[in-house]
Amino acid sequence: MRTVPSWNHDQDMEEAIKNSTVWYYQEVARRIGASKMQQYLKAVHYGNMTMGGPIDSFWLTGGLRISCDEQIEFLKNFYLDTYHFSPEVIATVKRILIQEDTLGYKLSGKTGWGMMNGEETGGKKLNIGWFVGYVEKGEDVYFFATNIEAVDPVPDNFAAARKEITKKCLRDLGVLPN
Repeated sequence: MRTVPSWNHDQDMEEAIKNSTVWYYQEVARRIGASKMQQYLKAVHYGNMTMGGPIDSFWLTGGLRISCDEQIEFLKNFYLDTYHFSPEVIATVKRILIQEDTLGYKLSGKTGWGMMNGEETGGKKLNIGWFVGYVEKGEDVYFFATNIEAVDPVPDNFAAARKEITKKCLRDLGVLPN
């Protein structure tokens, strides 16, 4: 039994993205392999492009690092398809990422949660939470990347806070309605 109840059954990519099903991503990464994964990281200039860890956890606890600005650049390039992935793949991923679709806007995004230990964190376990994505509102697109951090033990609201903080900021900026 996995600790997250929604992970305890077979899933497709769409459900895995919605549930942040780590075991699913780990299996996909193993099938891709380290060499090919490294090629993809470099092709899309994702963060420091450094795996620095096992193929099935480098994005969770390995050497991969990315800033909020780099996340936004990646999202812009994905959204505008400057990477030249197949149109079907781009359309599918965009559809899967939709979190809210209203008459006034469409909010798309993905959460993430990684951990760091060791010298880099002063020997403490550091939890790193992300919510990245974009809002389509009329003809405008607003990109965002929110990063929060907490030393163990994490507050009970850590997972929800990523979205709550982001949506509050987007409301304060007038991107989302109050």
